[in-house]
Amino acid sequence: MTGFIIYIEEKNGSIKNGQQAGSGLFRTVFLLILFLLLISFISSNPTRAYSESFWQEQQEKAQNAAEKEVASIVANYYLAVTMANMGDIKEAKEKLNHFSDDIDSQEFAEKIEPVISDNPNGLDELIILNFEAYYYIILEDYSRAAEIFADIIELDNKNIWARNFQAAAYIENEELETARKLLYKNLEIEEEDYTYFLLGYVYYEEGKTVRALQNLSNAGQVFLDFVF
Repeated sequence: MTGFIIYIEEKNGSIKNGQQAGSGLFRTVFLLILFLLLISFISSNPTRAYSESFWQEQQEKAQNAAEKEVASIVANYYLAVTMANMGDIKEAKEKLNHFSDDIDSQEFAEKIEPVISDNPNGLDELIILNFEAYYYIILEDYSRAAEIFADIIELDNKNIWARNFQAAAYIENEELETARKLLYKNLEIEEEDYTYFLLGYVYYEEGKTVRALQNLSNAGQVFLDFVF
């Protein structure tokens, strides 16, 4: 920088001009570096396309629909999906288990498949993908469910609940290493009880009792809800 200022001084015979030019160049270079750093940060840290407020709004809509149509499979399924995405794990699993255990599979498919394929109510793409992912969870097609959860995560990349259920699908398929990587990714975003519970279960299945207990001890109320 000093060399540049001296060059301006010799050319114009003015220290003032040289200092001003040097200062201007410094600002330009500084702003350029700042811009490049900002671009680098954005590209390496993609923003979440959907916020928690989005899911809160969806849950309110689903709750209202379920209250108006108590027996509606679609309305109650919609509510279960929003519960899963809000981290209401116990309630979501109870509803999802109800669909798999108490509702005729053909009747369930006749109600849900048209929503997924035709989207008659104009639901957001993310909602439709969630309808499809949990549909395959209920059908116990865990490989297909995991694939769709990957599409969900691309749209909603900080949503730890989608990644938790994706990991659970891999656990069901005994793909424990893949599940473990997903769960550790979640812990980088947020430390959450259900993530620790699933991680503890993975280590238990792998025969790593100490690590299993370490993670299960961090699972809090989730551990009590699912074990006792």
